[in-house]
Amino acid sequence: RLRQQRSVLDSVRQEIASDAFESVLPTVKFSRGLFGKPPSPAYLEKVLRGLSLWEKRDSSILALSGGMKRRVMIAKALAHEPQILFLDEPTAGLDPNQIRKVRDLIRDMAGKKTVLLSTHILPEVESTCGRVLIIHRGKLVGEGEPGSLRSAREGEQVLSVEAHGARAEVEALIAKVPGVRRIVDVTVLQPDPPLVRMRVEAAPGEVAEAIFRA
Repeated sequence: RLRQQRSVLDSVRQEIASDAFESVLPTVKFSRGLFGKPPSPAYLEKVLRGLSLWEKRDSSILALSGGMKRRVMIAKALAHEPQILFLDEPTAGLDPNQIRKVRDLIRDMAGKKTVLLSTHILPEVESTCGRVLIIHRGKLVGEGEPGSLRSAREGEQVLSVEAHGARAEVEALIAKVPGVRRIVDVTVLQPDPPLVRMRVEAAPGEVAEAIFRA
């Protein structure tokens, strides 16, 4: 049961850790079998091709470049098809072409699994992520879509608002508040009594107080 629970998630750390004397394909096969998954040559080939590692499948990991070793780590994590994947600086040490391939792979996983990406590279966040959390000294200091956070950085403020009422009515009411520029990420938290949450992009100033009064 523990192995079954553990197989739901995996992680790729920034530090490269693998059996350097093993070759690529056996390493990935072992990772899949370790979590009780049946053999699937076609799936493993797809993973390795997606990471441009198929031609290196028989190569010793010791002989690979740093960028290729990092891609092997990603392949090992994907081998057993986890539902949740943690990636810590997945493109560190990769050349531009490799970075593009890894980002394409991450985008391809959207809707298929939950990917938690840790990085300080803003273009990487904007090209791969649908939602962003900014943590500073252990505290959450920002949350939202990449575009919303960029707007906040460029002089707007992004407010998180929860309000009782039908979604359309609440949106219409808040949209009329002076200083409100855009309403995004609207979520119905409960249908009865109706409660909605949204993020509001607004001009600098006392917009939060005006929304509260509305």
